[in-house]
Amino acid sequence: MTKRITIQANGDLTFQDYRGLQGILSGSVPADGTKSFDLTNEQWNAVRPVFVKLSQHRVELIEGGLRTGRYAPLMRYMVDTIPGGRPRVHQIEGTISLAGAAQTLVLRGENLIQGFNAQAVVKKNTTSQVTLVAARKGPIGDKVSVKINGVPTVTNAGSVTVTRRPHGGALIEVTPPDVGTSATGGRAADIVAQINAVDEAARFVAALGDGVGLVGPVDTASLSGGDGAGIALLDVQTAVAGSYLRIESRVPGNGRNSLSVKVLAPGVAGIVMTDEEFVVTPAAAGAGPQIGAIATQINAHVDARRYVKATAIGTTATPLGVAGTNYLYGGSGDDVEVTIGGASVRVTDYTDTAVTGVVEGAGGNGGLGGAGLLVGEQALVAILSDYGVIQAGQLIVIT
Repeated sequence: MTKRITIQANGDLTFQDYRGLQGILSGSVPADGTKSFDLTNEQWNAVRPVFVKLSQHRVELIEGGLRTGRYAPLMRYMVDTIPGGRPRVHQIEGTISLAGAAQTLVLRGENLIQGFNAQAVVKKNTTSQVTLVAARKGPIGDKVSVKINGVPTVTNAGSVTVTRRPHGGALIEVTPPDVGTSATGGRAADIVAQINAVDEAARFVAALGDGVGLVGPVDTASLSGGDGAGIALLDVQTAVAGSYLRIESRVPGNGRNSLSVKVLAPGVAGIVMTDEEFVVTPAAAGAGPQIGAIATQINAHVDARRYVKATAIGTTATPLGVAGTNYLYGGSGDDVEVTIGGASVRVTDYTDTAVTGVVEGAGGNGGLGGAGLLVGEQALVAILSDYGVIQAGQLIVIT
């Protein structure tokens, strides 16, 4: 884990190598400029006192080449943990009782998944700039790329096609509308709207930008910079394009890539979990082998739903054939644990803005009573990972 130090200077700054850190802090920042450095925790601990002192220095403001007698800080600095932005929990929903059985707790906040979305920028700093941001956090976004064609004269005008690649990758090919303006590419705003309007493309990437400048052709813009925590998933394809069964891990972490799913021919409906493999047998009658029914079957199973959640994408009535063992992919970072007063919370849903979980009262295995909590005491809620601890606040344990 490292620190990203961002310096904003009000006066000209020049840095020289400090304490033999191999030039990591060598360079300069002009007045009104900004510069970032990535340091290990050890390096940051070594140079932090210098940053503290520099932030206390003041420089006289110059306006029109004249001294003003007014002063501003020489510089300010901001520290962010890599990977991921600063996590915050804004509110806690739910009442916790020692007398209760399974009780639901919801933590709402931001940056709860400690990771970065991969990005790519096309025609940076122009009126045709398009920013592409991976839809999912973590290194899986590095497997996404976008191709932008020139404006066509006959075929495929205004089209967006998505070609899936193995292990979570995708190529998104954009052909701008034939508006008769240029043979070199479409407007940035049109291309952004095209990408975001296609559901299958939006599952991989979001496009930003509203410029009127022309973009393209761009052979391939590959996203990069995805890092940190990510949630594992698996798309089990059907014979119908755009319709598939999506299975996602309940929590982030690379360990969830060891989960696998196997779908058998319809028969006596059931799910058997062996080690970390789920073997699903759809019902033979009714809607059993359809992706919507299988998603419901997985989400209702007492063991399977502890690890994964299933969603039918596309037409829910699409039948799913036999599928051999397939492993989830894209899970990254360290596994996450949620606790309340030291008692484990079973996470049922985990997103970047909300974590939902279930905790047991006095009688539950590993519940509040087992953690030694008493009526009237306050229990700390925490989300734990090797990227850091998010302490959410306090809850009163009531009867």
